[in-house]
Amino acid sequence: MSEHVLDELPELALGALTGADCARVEQHLAHCPTCAREAAAWQETTGALASVLTPATSPPWVRARLLAAAEGKGRLGSFGEALARFFEISVDKARGLLDAVDSPEAWEPNPAGIGLIHLAPGVRWAAMGADAGLVLFPAGMNWPLHRHIGEERHLFLEGAIRIDQTGQILRAGDELVSAAGTEHSFLVLPECDCVAAVILEAGIELPPGHPVTFD
Repeated sequence: MSEHVLDELPELALGALTGADCARVEQHLAHCPTCAREAAAWQETTGALASVLTPATSPPWVRARLLAAAEGKGRLGSFGEALARFFEISVDKARGLLDAVDSPEAWEPNPAGIGLIHLAPGVRWAAMGADAGLVLFPAGMNWPLHRHIGEERHLFLEGAIRIDQTGQILRAGDELVSAAGTEHSFLVLPECDCVAAVILEAGIELPPGHPVTFD
């Protein structure tokens, strides 16, 4: 009879043994009562643990990061095509912009407490004189009441906000269009910083009646 496989039984019970190693251990158990009894005890232990532990559900943004990493992209790389359509630019340019998100030096600090990466948008937006780029709102930030002088568009790439006036929550992949003349305030949810693509046609008033720019 071959040597006992007691040291490998915990891995077998957890499903961590695969391929030839798993077949070898199972073949041994078929002919070794000592190891078979120990294997049964390990199976009982792991089964008891599984019955009392609640599987953790990861937030959608965690899954998106893992999928992007598996595809060899930056953590926001899956948004390349959506960002290209949003800004009306090439996919390559959009991907380059997304790659810059992880470079601290790419972000311009702003007195309002946000980070900015400016971008020259597509021809249509440029002809309108729109300001465009990525904006980073720190997690937990309360963005105060402000008024949109012109239309403003957001494509959320990471994190989430909750609009105070309506309770609406916007997460990665959602778009928000704020018409000229509308006002709102919002909270950046504390789960992580919020990164959004923004097209700003004519600036905002923060607070209403006090125009500001993000140059």
